[in-house]
Amino acid sequence: MMAHLQRDSLVDQLKPGSRDVIGSDDRKRVSDATQLPFRWVCQVLGEDTDTRRLSVGSGFLIGQRVILTAAHNLWAKANRVDQFLVLCGLEGDHQSPRLGSYKTRKAIPHPKYVANKDSAYDIAVIVLEEPLNASIGVVPWESVDPNLLVGLKGAISGYPRYEPGEKEKENSPINAHQCYDIASLTQSGGQLFYTADTSAGQSGCPVLVARPSPSTGELESTAVGVHIRGVESSLGNQAVPFHSELTEFIQTQLSTFESRSSA
Repeated sequence: MMAHLQRDSLVDQLKPGSRDVIGSDDRKRVSDATQLPFRWVCQVLGEDTDTRRLSVGSGFLIGQRVILTAAHNLWAKANRVDQFLVLCGLEGDHQSPRLGSYKTRKAIPHPKYVANKDSAYDIAVIVLEEPLNASIGVVPWESVDPNLLVGLKGAISGYPRYEPGEKEKENSPINAHQCYDIASLTQSGGQLFYTADTSAGQSGCPVLVARPSPSTGELESTAVGVHIRGVESSLGNQAVPFHSELTEFIQTQLSTFESRSSA
C-alpha cells in the first residue's frame, strides 16, 4: 500500500496553505538539513486512501523508529489519514531527501485528542517500519514547567507546505527546511506562545531551547514542546509543552516500539 504514496505525486496535489507571519518576515531557509539540529526534523506526508485527501506536516525523531508530531496531522479535514511517508533532510522543491524517506507502520494520537480535539493533547507518534540509521540521532526532549520557559529564547524548525504555482523565493522556499528564531517564549493556560513566524505545514515541529545535557551538563538544543497552530490570538503562534500526561504517553510509545527495534 505504501508504494502508492510517492512524494512527487502527493505534493503535486496539495492546495495552498496559509502562513502565520507576524510583523516583518524573518523566516530563514536552512542551507544544510543534514546538520544538527535540523536533521532531527522531518516532513510528514499523509493520505486518506478512501477520499484521496492529503495531509502535510512536520515531525521530529525521538527514537530510531518513533516520530513525534501534532495529532491533527493525522487528519485531512474530517478524514483520518491511513498512510504516511516520512522524509528527512529535504532542501528544496522535489529534491530527494538527503537522509532518506521512510515507510510507516502505524500512527497513534493521544487518546484525549481523539476524544475531544483538546489542543492540550495535540500530539501523536508515528512508528516507522524500519529503524533509522543510528548516526542521524534523535532530538533530546524534556518536560519543563512552562513558567520556567517564559522569557527564554529559542527556535522552531520544520517544513512549510508546498504551494503549487508559487515560485521559489528567498524567504519562501518550497518544501525546504525553514527555521525561525523565538525572541521570547510566553505561556498562558499551560500552553507556550511565541511571535516567531511559522508556515502552514510546520505543525508538529519542535520548539527548541538550549538546556543542559543530563549526561554532560553542556547546553544542547532540546525540544520542550510541539508546534500545533498559527496565530489565533494576540499571544502569537502556539505549542503544547510536554506536561505529565504527554510525557507518560511518549514514554509508553518509546518503550513499546524502541525496545522492539533494538531486540
